[in-house]
Amino acid sequence: MTIGWSILPAACCPNRYIHSEGPNFWVHDFVAQPVGSWPYFYDVSCAAPGLYEFMAWANYGAHNCGVYSPTVRVPFLVSPVNKNLKVSLRRLPQTGKIEATVSYTFHPNRPHNINLAISSWRDDQGVLHTTGPHLASHTAQTDTGQWVHEFTPPSSAHWMQVRATAPRCNGISEAYGDVNCATCPVGDPVSVEDGAVTMEDNDPLPSMLRGTGLQRTYMSSEGAAGAFGRGWFTMFDRMLATAASAEGHAVTLSTEMNTLMTFTGPIGGPYVQAAPRADGNAATLKYNASLAIYELRRPGDTIVSRYNSSGRFVGWRDLATARTGTIAYDAAGLPSSVSDSWSGLTWTVTADPTSRRVTSIAISGTPTIVWDYAYDGTGNLQSVQLNGAAWRTYEYETTA
Repeated sequence: MTIGWSILPAACCPNRYIHSEGPNFWVHDFVAQPVGSWPYFYDVSCAAPGLYEFMAWANYGAHNCGVYSPTVRVPFLVSPVNKNLKVSLRRLPQTGKIEATVSYTFHPNRPHNINLAISSWRDDQGVLHTTGPHLASHTAQTDTGQWVHEFTPPSSAHWMQVRATAPRCNGISEAYGDVNCATCPVGDPVSVEDGAVTMEDNDPLPSMLRGTGLQRTYMSSEGAAGAFGRGWFTMFDRMLATAASAEGHAVTLSTEMNTLMTFTGPIGGPYVQAAPRADGNAATLKYNASLAIYELRRPGDTIVSRYNSSGRFVGWRDLATARTGTIAYDAAGLPSSVSDSWSGLTWTVTADPTSRRVTSIAISGTPTIVWDYAYDGTGNLQSVQLNGAAWRTYEYETTA
């Protein structure tokens, strides 16, 4: 908050004071200059939700020589759960463990305790488990920093979500991170059956609806070139296709784990999961005709994956809260942005129109965060940089 003033010269007003009043504070100070400005910082990090009124005025001696400034009403959009935590996850291919990185910012005069737990995970049969074990606790020694913790995931997990919590003001802060791990059992990423390499990596961009950064999965057996080069699969590569069937309509789509699911039924639904076999624990697929959107819902999950009628994956919707994460594409079908309806956060995606590969991702309102992606002459993702500094580099073996 900045207060500006213009008061009569010193000959008229030898005692010039500026006053400021707001919730739970009163400040006044002598000013030597007849014209100027005065910044004042008010901590709202622990304020209760509501509208708060600030005002300022000037006076000399016992007489007012200024007028009340216009009243400013400032909404403090603070809830019992606040975001002073961020979580990113990645799988360590040599050990099969998951590395969780928790970024935190604490108020200097409040507890610095962090707890980490698995909040939900999906097994290799597609079943969603909505509870998981407590992983670790940590007491931060600094107000701002990072805590890194490694843990072994459930042996049959193909996807998991981790929740970090910490005390804050009148409630808690919480943050979520998730990771796909199609080969979570401990060991080398090279399959002993066919020699194929499968590994996951996560670029910790600011979280969206699913509480994750940019999850990338590499499969050497995948010959198709995606948004990040040959072999890499991300949310930008999820697709949906329709075809005629004996039931009238067959819809096949790729999931977040790059597996295929097929549903059959009359055009427009209702649809029944045909593959893989569900054995009483089927996912659901619905078609929203007004939006021309297909929505895939896993058993027990409140978040649905959304595909448009052109077959592109366009984001998620939380049925419990109506929160959405939306992926937009340009006229050439290349990803252009990812946005979150609650936080207002947007990733701005740049893709090369010739190679159709993503070259950079910037964060709206945060010019200091830019991720760059570089490729070799054969179209393989070679390096990932954050603000010009190396984050990941990759080498690929050629087979005779």
